Amino acid sequence: MPDLFKSLFTGGMYSFFQRKYTLVDMTGKVAIITGGTSGLGKQSSLALAKMGCHVFIGARNKDKALAVVQEIKQETGNDNIEVLEMQLDDLSSVKQAANTFKSKGLHLDILMNNAGGCGAGGKTKDGFQTAFQVNYLSHFLLTELLLPVLNNGRVINVSAWGHKLQNKIDWNRVRQDDEDGVNERALDNYADTKLCQVLHTRKLSQLHKNINSYSCHPATDVWRNVYAPIKNMMTPFFTSEKDGSNCQVWLAIAPELKNESGEYYFNLAKDTPNPLVNDQAVVDEYYEKSREFVAPFLDQ
Repeated sequence: MPDLFKSLFTGGMYSFFQRKYTLVDMTGKVAIITGGTSGLGKQSSLALAKMGCHVFIGARNKDKALAVVQEIKQETGNDNIEVLEMQLDDLSSVKQAANTFKSKGLHLDILMNNAGGCGAGGKTKDGFQTAFQVNYLSHFLLTELLLPVLNNGRVINVSAWGHKLQNKIDWNRVRQDDEDGVNERALDNYADTKLCQVLHTRKLSQLHKNINSYSCHPATDVWRNVYAPIKNMMTPFFTSEKDGSNCQVWLAIAPELKNESGEYYFNLAKDTPNPLVNDQAVVDEYYEKSREFVAPFLDQ
Protein backbone atom coordinates (compact mmCIF):
# COMPACT_ATOMS: atom_id res chain seq x y z
CA MET A 1 0.00 0.00 0.00
CA PRO A 2 1.53 3.39 -0.94
CA ASP A 3 2.82 5.28 2.07
CA LEU A 4 0.62 8.36 1.71
CA PHE A 5 -2.53 6.30 1.17
CA LYS A 6 -1.62 4.04 4.07
CA SER A 7 -1.24 7.09 6.29
CA LEU A 8 -4.57 8.54 5.24
CA PHE A 9 -6.34 5.19 5.42
CA THR A 10 -5.52 4.78 9.10
CA GLY A 11 -6.22 8.43 9.80
CA GLY A 12 -9.25 10.29 11.08
CA MET A 13 -12.08 8.68 9.10
CA TYR A 14 -10.64 5.18 9.68
CA SER A 15 -9.45 5.51 13.27
CA PHE A 16 -11.07 2.21 14.21
CA PHE A 17 -8.18 0.51 12.37
CA GLN A 18 -5.72 1.89 14.91
CA ARG A 19 -3.95 -0.82 16.88
CA LYS A 20 -3.90 -0.58 20.68
CA TYR A 21 -1.12 -1.18 23.17
CA THR A 22 -1.11 -3.15 26.44
CA LEU A 23 -0.76 -1.14 29.64
CA VAL A 24 2.48 -1.52 31.59
CA ASP A 25 3.27 -0.57 35.20
CA MET A 26 5.60 2.43 34.85
CA THR A 27 5.93 3.20 38.56
CA GLY A 28 9.45 4.42 39.27
CA LYS A 29 10.12 5.30 35.62
CA VAL A 30 10.90 8.89 34.58
CA ALA A 31 9.96 10.55 31.27
CA ILE A 32 10.48 13.91 29.59
CA ILE A 33 7.92 14.77 26.89
CA THR A 34 8.45 17.94 24.86
CA GLY A 35 5.36 19.80 23.70
CA GLY A 36 3.45 18.20 26.55
CA THR A 37 0.81 20.89 27.05
CA SER A 38 -1.33 20.02 24.02
CA GLY A 39 -1.95 17.53 21.24
CA LEU A 40 0.08 14.34 21.10
CA GLY A 41 2.38 15.48 23.90
CA LYS A 42 -0.46 16.06 26.34
CA GLN A 43 -2.08 12.74 25.47
CA SER A 44 1.26 10.93 25.87
CA SER A 45 1.86 12.64 29.23
CA LEU A 46 -1.59 11.61 30.39
CA ALA A 47 -1.15 8.01 29.22
CA LEU A 48 2.21 7.57 30.95
CA ALA A 49 0.94 9.28 34.10
CA LYS A 50 -1.96 6.83 34.27
CA MET A 51 0.61 4.02 34.29
CA GLY A 52 2.45 5.58 37.24
CA CYS A 53 5.32 7.25 35.38
CA HIS A 54 7.04 10.36 36.76
CA VAL A 55 6.48 12.80 33.88
CA PHE A 56 8.28 16.06 33.12
CA ILE A 57 6.30 18.15 30.65
CA GLY A 58 8.63 20.15 28.44
CA ALA A 59 6.92 23.45 27.66
CA ARG A 60 7.60 27.06 26.69
CA ASN A 61 4.60 28.49 28.55
CA LYS A 62 4.96 27.78 32.27
CA ASP A 63 1.47 28.93 33.27
CA LYS A 64 -0.17 26.76 30.61
CA ALA A 65 2.02 23.83 31.60
CA LEU A 66 1.16 24.19 35.30
CA ALA A 67 -2.54 24.08 34.42
CA VAL A 68 -1.98 20.88 32.42
CA VAL A 69 0.02 19.39 35.30
CA GLN A 70 -2.90 19.97 37.68
CA GLU A 71 -5.34 18.53 35.16
CA ILE A 72 -3.29 15.36 34.77
CA LYS A 73 -2.77 15.00 38.52
CA GLN A 74 -6.52 15.25 39.13
CA GLU A 75 -7.38 12.77 36.39
CA THR A 76 -4.74 10.17 37.25
CA GLY A 77 -4.06 10.59 40.95
CA ASN A 78 -0.36 10.68 40.08
CA ASP A 79 1.39 13.57 41.84
CA ASN A 80 4.74 12.99 40.11
CA ILE A 81 4.05 15.39 37.23
CA GLU A 82 6.35 18.40 36.78
CA VAL A 83 7.09 21.22 34.36
CA LEU A 84 10.43 21.48 32.57
CA GLU A 85 10.61 24.90 30.97
CA MET A 86 12.34 25.17 27.60
CA GLN A 87 12.14 27.38 24.53
CA LEU A 88 12.88 25.20 21.53
CA ASP A 89 13.64 28.26 19.39
CA ASP A 90 16.51 29.08 21.77
CA LEU A 91 19.37 26.57 22.08
CA SER A 92 20.62 28.15 25.31
CA SER A 93 17.20 27.51 26.85
CA VAL A 94 17.40 23.86 25.80
CA LYS A 95 20.79 23.52 27.50
CA GLN A 96 19.43 25.15 30.63
CA ALA A 97 16.49 22.71 30.67
CA ALA A 98 18.84 19.73 30.33
CA ASN A 99 20.98 21.04 33.18
CA THR A 100 17.90 21.61 35.33
CA PHE A 101 16.82 18.02 34.87
CA LYS A 102 20.30 16.61 35.49
CA SER A 103 20.58 18.61 38.70
CA LYS A 104 17.69 16.58 40.12
CA GLY A 105 19.83 13.44 40.22
CA LEU A 106 17.21 11.31 38.44
CA HIS A 107 17.73 8.57 35.89
CA LEU A 108 15.84 9.24 32.65
CA ASP A 109 13.97 6.26 31.21
CA ILE A 110 12.07 7.94 28.37
CA LEU A 111 12.87 11.00 26.28
CA MET A 112 9.99 11.71 23.90
CA ASN A 113 10.98 14.36 21.35
CA ASN A 114 7.43 15.25 20.41
CA ALA A 115 7.05 19.03 20.00
CA GLY A 116 6.75 20.47 16.52
CA GLY A 117 4.48 21.27 13.62
CA CYS A 118 4.30 22.36 10.01
CA GLY A 119 4.34 25.91 8.73
CA ALA A 120 6.44 27.74 11.32
CA GLY A 121 8.26 30.51 9.47
CA GLY A 122 10.96 32.98 10.33
CA LYS A 123 14.41 32.51 11.78
CA THR A 124 15.54 31.86 15.35
CA LYS A 125 18.09 33.89 17.32
CA ASP A 126 20.49 30.99 16.71
CA GLY A 127 20.28 31.54 12.95
CA PHE A 128 18.19 28.57 11.86
CA GLN A 129 14.87 28.32 10.06
CA THR A 130 12.32 28.11 12.87
CA ALA A 131 10.70 24.78 11.93
CA PHE A 132 14.12 23.15 11.55
CA GLN A 133 15.23 24.22 15.01
CA VAL A 134 11.94 23.69 16.86
CA ASN A 135 11.02 20.38 15.23
CA TYR A 136 14.47 18.86 15.15
CA LEU A 137 17.70 20.65 16.05
CA SER A 138 16.74 21.56 19.63
CA HIS A 139 15.64 17.97 20.18
CA PHE A 140 18.98 16.75 18.86
CA LEU A 141 20.77 19.00 21.36
CA LEU A 142 18.46 17.97 24.20
CA THR A 143 19.15 14.31 23.47
CA GLU A 144 22.91 14.81 23.33
CA LEU A 145 22.91 16.64 26.65
CA LEU A 146 20.78 14.01 28.38
CA LEU A 147 22.73 10.96 27.18
CA PRO A 148 24.60 10.66 30.51
CA VAL A 149 21.31 10.00 32.37
CA LEU A 150 19.70 7.88 29.64
CA ASN A 151 21.57 4.62 30.23
CA ASN A 152 19.18 1.75 29.31
CA GLY A 153 16.56 4.36 28.46
CA ARG A 154 14.51 5.01 25.33
CA VAL A 155 14.44 7.95 22.91
CA ILE A 156 11.30 8.39 20.81
CA ASN A 157 11.46 10.84 17.91
CA VAL A 158 7.99 11.73 16.67
CA SER A 159 8.52 11.99 12.92
CA ALA A 160 5.97 11.57 10.08
CA TRP A 161 5.48 9.90 6.71
CA GLY A 162 6.48 13.28 5.24
CA HIS A 163 10.13 12.36 5.85
CA LYS A 164 9.81 10.11 2.80
CA LEU A 165 9.24 13.12 0.52
CA GLN A 166 12.90 14.16 0.53
CA ASN A 167 15.72 12.70 -1.56
CA LYS A 168 18.35 14.82 0.18
CA ILE A 169 18.76 17.35 2.99
CA ASP A 170 19.33 20.89 1.75
CA TRP A 171 21.71 22.28 4.37
CA ASN A 172 21.38 25.78 2.93
CA ARG A 173 17.60 25.77 3.39
CA VAL A 174 17.85 25.16 7.14
CA ARG A 175 19.34 28.65 7.52
CA GLN A 176 16.96 30.45 5.16
CA ASP A 177 14.52 33.00 6.56
CA ASP A 178 10.86 32.48 5.64
CA GLU A 179 9.96 36.15 5.97
CA ASP A 180 6.27 35.65 5.23
CA GLY A 181 5.89 32.73 7.62
CA VAL A 182 4.09 29.99 5.70
CA ASN A 183 5.14 29.85 2.08
CA GLU A 184 5.98 27.49 -0.73
CA ARG A 185 8.92 26.06 1.25
CA ALA A 186 6.81 25.03 4.25
CA LEU A 187 6.43 21.40 3.17
CA ASP A 188 10.12 21.09 2.29
CA ASN A 189 11.12 22.56 5.64
CA TYR A 190 8.78 20.19 7.43
CA ALA A 191 10.00 17.15 5.50
CA ASP A 192 13.62 18.11 6.23
CA THR A 193 12.93 18.09 9.96
CA LYS A 194 11.11 14.77 9.89
CA LEU A 195 13.86 13.12 7.84
CA CYS A 196 16.46 14.39 10.31
CA GLN A 197 14.48 12.82 13.16
CA VAL A 198 14.54 9.41 11.50
CA LEU A 199 18.25 9.75 10.66
CA HIS A 200 18.84 10.76 14.28
CA THR A 201 17.09 7.59 15.43
CA ARG A 202 19.28 5.41 13.24
CA LYS A 203 22.53 7.12 14.31
CA LEU A 204 21.65 6.87 18.00
CA SER A 205 21.23 3.12 17.60
CA GLN A 206 24.70 2.89 16.08
CA LEU A 207 26.49 5.06 18.62
CA HIS A 208 24.77 4.07 21.85
CA LYS A 209 24.07 0.38 22.36
CA ASN A 210 22.83 1.09 25.88
CA ILE A 211 19.94 3.21 24.57
CA ASN A 212 16.96 2.15 22.45
CA SER A 213 15.86 4.72 19.88
CA TYR A 214 12.70 4.75 17.79
CA SER A 215 10.89 7.07 15.38
CA CYS A 216 7.27 6.98 14.30
CA HIS A 217 4.46 8.47 12.27
CA PRO A 218 1.45 9.49 14.40
CA ALA A 219 -1.13 10.33 11.68
CA THR A 220 -2.44 13.46 13.40
CA ASP A 221 -3.02 17.10 12.46
CA VAL A 222 0.27 19.03 12.24
CA TRP A 223 -1.20 21.58 9.85
CA ARG A 224 -2.48 24.11 12.38
CA ASN A 225 0.07 26.72 11.21
CA VAL A 226 -0.56 26.18 7.50
CA TYR A 227 -2.84 28.41 5.48
CA ALA A 228 -6.51 27.36 5.37
CA PRO A 229 -6.79 25.59 1.95
CA ILE A 230 -4.15 22.99 2.85
CA LYS A 231 -5.28 22.67 6.47
CA ASN A 232 -8.92 22.19 5.51
CA MET A 233 -8.03 19.65 2.85
CA MET A 234 -5.76 17.50 5.04
CA THR A 235 -7.30 17.67 8.52
CA PRO A 236 -10.19 15.21 7.88
CA PHE A 237 -7.65 12.48 7.09
CA PHE A 238 -5.91 12.58 10.47
CA THR A 239 -6.87 10.56 13.50
CA SER A 240 -7.64 11.93 16.96
CA GLU A 241 -4.83 13.11 19.22
CA LYS A 242 -5.56 10.28 21.66
CA ASP A 243 -5.36 7.58 18.98
CA GLY A 244 -2.48 9.38 17.29
CA SER A 245 -0.38 9.17 20.44
CA ASN A 246 -0.75 5.38 20.67
CA CYS A 247 2.36 4.58 18.66
CA GLN A 248 4.73 6.86 20.55
CA VAL A 249 3.39 5.69 23.92
CA TRP A 250 3.77 2.06 22.81
CA LEU A 251 7.38 2.75 21.79
CA ALA A 252 8.01 4.18 25.25
CA ILE A 253 6.65 1.18 27.19
CA ALA A 254 6.48 -2.00 25.09
CA PRO A 255 8.65 -4.80 26.60
CA GLU A 256 8.84 -6.54 23.20
CA LEU A 257 10.82 -3.61 21.78
CA LYS A 258 13.59 -3.80 24.35
CA ASN A 259 16.07 -5.29 21.87
CA GLU A 260 14.98 -3.23 18.86
CA SER A 261 16.56 0.11 18.08
CA GLY A 262 17.00 2.53 15.20
CA GLU A 263 13.75 1.63 13.45
CA TYR A 264 10.75 3.59 12.17
CA TYR A 265 7.18 2.62 13.16
CA PHE A 266 3.65 3.26 12.04
CA ASN A 267 0.42 2.14 13.75
CA LEU A 268 2.28 0.01 16.32
CA ALA A 269 4.31 -1.88 13.73
CA LYS A 270 7.70 -1.52 12.08
CA ASP A 271 7.49 0.38 8.80
CA THR A 272 9.84 1.14 5.90
CA PRO A 273 11.64 4.49 6.23
CA ASN A 274 13.07 6.75 3.55
CA PRO A 275 15.86 4.82 1.73
CA LEU A 276 18.31 7.54 2.80
CA VAL A 277 18.15 6.10 6.31
CA ASN A 278 19.98 3.03 5.00
CA ASP A 279 22.71 5.09 3.33
CA GLN A 280 25.50 5.24 5.90
CA ALA A 281 27.19 8.18 4.21
CA VAL A 282 23.98 10.22 4.58
CA VAL A 283 23.52 9.13 8.19
CA ASP A 284 27.09 10.15 9.02
CA GLU A 285 26.85 13.48 7.18
CA TYR A 286 23.61 14.33 8.96
CA TYR A 287 25.13 13.60 12.37
CA GLU A 288 28.30 15.59 11.72
CA LYS A 289 26.27 18.59 10.51
CA SER A 290 23.94 18.43 13.51
CA ARG A 291 26.87 18.28 15.93
CA GLU A 292 28.46 21.22 14.14
CA PHE A 293 25.27 23.28 14.45
CA VAL A 294 24.96 22.75 18.22
CA ALA A 295 28.68 22.56 19.11
CA PRO A 296 28.72 25.76 21.22
CA PHE A 297 26.06 24.27 23.52
CA LEU A 298 27.46 20.77 24.02
CA ASP A 299 29.02 19.75 27.31
CA GLN A 300 32.77 19.69 26.96
